[in-house]
Amino acid sequence: MLRHYRDAGNFAVWFQELQGGWKSMNPSQSERLLTYLKNTPLLEGYCLSIYPYGNSAIQDKINRHLCGTRGIENLCHKICLPAINVAIENAMTSRQPLFFRCPLGLFSFAIPLSGDSCLVSSGMRENLFDLYFHGSEQFESLKEKQNVHPYEILEQLEKLPVSNEKKVRETMTKVERLITSFATGERLHTPESSNNLDSTLMNVAAEIDGAENFKKASAVFGEMLGILLDAPLIALVIKDEESNCCLIETCWGTFSGPSYLFSKNLPFRDKRYLPVPLNTEEVRDLFPGTGMSKALCLPLFEQEELFGMAVLFEVSLSSNDLAVVENLSARLAVKLKRNIGNREANRQKRDVRLLEMIRTLALTESQDDLLRLIMEMSAELVDASNGSLMLIDKSAKLLHVKSSLGINAVLAKSFSTKIGEGIAGKVAASGSPILITDIEQDLQLGRKNRIRFGTKSCLSLPLRLKGTIIGVLNLADKKSNAPFTHADQDILSTFIDQAIIILERTTTLKKAILNTITDPLTGLYNLRFIRKRLNEELSRSIRYNLQLSLIIVSLDNNNTCNDARARALAGGVMKEIARILNGSLRDIDLVGRFGDAEFCIILPSTPKKEADLVAERIQRTLKKELITGNGAQNLDFITTSIGIASFPDDGASPGDIINASRAALSQAENEGGNKICSSNARS
Repeated sequence: MLRHYRDAGNFAVWFQELQGGWKSMNPSQSERLLTYLKNTPLLEGYCLSIYPYGNSAIQDKINRHLCGTRGIENLCHKICLPAINVAIENAMTSRQPLFFRCPLGLFSFAIPLSGDSCLVSSGMRENLFDLYFHGSEQFESLKEKQNVHPYEILEQLEKLPVSNEKKVRETMTKVERLITSFATGERLHTPESSNNLDSTLMNVAAEIDGAENFKKASAVFGEMLGILLDAPLIALVIKDEESNCCLIETCWGTFSGPSYLFSKNLPFRDKRYLPVPLNTEEVRDLFPGTGMSKALCLPLFEQEELFGMAVLFEVSLSSNDLAVVENLSARLAVKLKRNIGNREANRQKRDVRLLEMIRTLALTESQDDLLRLIMEMSAELVDASNGSLMLIDKSAKLLHVKSSLGINAVLAKSFSTKIGEGIAGKVAASGSPILITDIEQDLQLGRKNRIRFGTKSCLSLPLRLKGTIIGVLNLADKKSNAPFTHADQDILSTFIDQAIIILERTTTLKKAILNTITDPLTGLYNLRFIRKRLNEELSRSIRYNLQLSLIIVSLDNNNTCNDARARALAGGVMKEIARILNGSLRDIDLVGRFGDAEFCIILPSTPKKEADLVAERIQRTLKKELITGNGAQNLDFITTSIGIASFPDDGASPGDIINASRAALSQAENEGGNKICSSNARS
C-alpha cells in the first residue's frame, strides 16, 4: 500500500487535480478534503463543511451541513446564518483563518481555501456553556429579536462536545497546515527517488519520538499510515493491568465495535513478537461489529514485555513496506511504555490525593457543600467528566439529583428516577454497584448510548449509611475516552465509605442543631427560637425604621368539645395546622409553636393593616382544609382565634409586642372565639 509513493501514475494524477485545480475546487475535491479532515483524530466531534463563497446555495448548505447534523438545524438556520455569512465574508476578504463564536456561543472558525471556497467548522461548546449563554448579551437578543427562549434549547446544546477557546484556536492553526499539506502534497508529494521516501519516514519517526505524550504520538502514527496505506481503520489495543481486559483506541478512522477486549490473550505466540495477519473469521471473532475482512496485528513491545498491538485493517504490505511500519510501531511502543510508567506514578499520586480529599471533607460543615465536594472529588479520582449524586427521598420511591457535574444544573435538579428503574434505580434497589464497559454491548442493559455522553462506559455505586441505601453515585465519560475499570470502582468505594461516615456526622450535627430550635411534634420553630428571632427582627425594624407585625393563632377551647379537641391534638391535627400555616406565608416570615395549642407568626416589614389580611387568609384556609380538604372528617368543631400586634403602634420591645398580641387574642376568645382582633382595634 505504500505503493502510492512508487506508483507515480495514479498518485501524480490525484495530486495534479488538487495542485492544478485548487483555485476552482469542484465537489469531488471538496469531498476528498472533507473525508481527509473528518478522518483526522484532531477534528473528532467537529462539524465541517466547505461552502462556495458568493454562491446563493450557501444558506441551504449551512442549514443542512453545519450544526444541523447535531439536531439543532432550525436554530442554525434562524439564528446563526447571518453571523456565519459575515464570518465567511471576513475570512475570504482577509485571506486569513478566522475564529468566531456563533450567536449560540459555539466555538467556530472559517478557513479560506481558494478564491471561491471556505471551510467552516463549528459545534464545540464550553464546559460551562449555560453560564456563558445566560450571562451573554445574546440572551436578551434571542428572546426579543428571534423569539427563541434559551432554556428551550439548552438540552440540545448539551449534546455537543466540549472544548475551550485555546484548544479550538490551536486546532484551527493545525487544520490550516493540514489543508496546505493536503493541497500541495508537501508531505505526500511523489518522490523522485527512494531517498525522498526515507526522508519523509524519518521525519514522521522523529515526530513520533518528539510527541509530548502517547496520545499525540498515536495520532501521528495513525494519520501517517492511514494516508499512506489508504487504510480505512487503524486501532491500538492496549493491555490494562488494572482490569481483565484490553482497551481499544482508534487512531485513524471510526471504530464501530466494542471499546474493549475481555481477554488479554493477543495473537502472538511464545513471546515471538512478529506481525500476525488475521483472516475474516479471526477479525470477526476478535473485533465484532467492525465489518472488516482482514487485519494486520503489529506488536507493541520492548525487550520481552508486550504492551499491546497496533491493528491495521484492510491492508496488504510488501516486505519493504512491512519493515517501515514495524519501525514506526517500535517507536510508538517506546512512547506507550513511558505512558504506562506515568500511569503508575499517577496512581501513587491518586492515593495521596485520596487522603487529602478525606481531610478536606472532614473540615466541611455544610451538607450541601459536602455533597458537592463528594461529587467533584469522585469524578477527579477516576478522571470522569460527567456525573450525578442522587439521594432517595422520604417516600423511598424516587432518587433525586442533589449534585451534578457536566450536566445543566437546572435540568439536573428537575430530574428524578424510580427505585428499580434505569441503572441508578437498579443500584438503589439492589445495593450492588454496576460497572459497564460498553453500554451498547452489555447483555443486560444493552441499548443505544445517549448522545449527551461521549463514551459508552459508566459506573454507578450505592451510597450506604448504617446498612441502609441512601443514594447512588453515577459517573460517566472518562476524559481519556477509556472505559471505567474495577480499579476505579475499588478506589471510589474506599473514598465513598469514608465520605459517607463524614456525611453522617454532618447530618447528625444538623439534626442536633435543629432539635434545639424546633418543636418535635410539628417541626416548626420552638418558643425559645421564636423569641430570639423576634428580638433580632425588632432590632432591625428599629434600626431601619421598618414596621413589623406579630400574629398569635390559638385553637378555640370551649367546654362542649374539650374531649374532641384533646383527641384532635393527639391525632396529629397540630401537624396539619403547622403545614397549612407554613404554606400560607412568605419565605421571609417565621412561624413557630408558641404553646400547646398556639402558634406565633412574625411578619417582617408588615404594617398592622396587612397583617389583618394575612390573618383572614390563614383563618379561611384553616377552615377550608381542616373541614373539607385532604379527606378530613369530624373536624368542623375546630375553630381559631387570632390576636395581632405591631411595631411601632403597640410598643418597641419584644415583651410589649407579645403582650399586646396576647391581649388581642384574649379579646377574640372572650367574644366567643373564631374571631380576629388587633391590639387597640377590632377587625
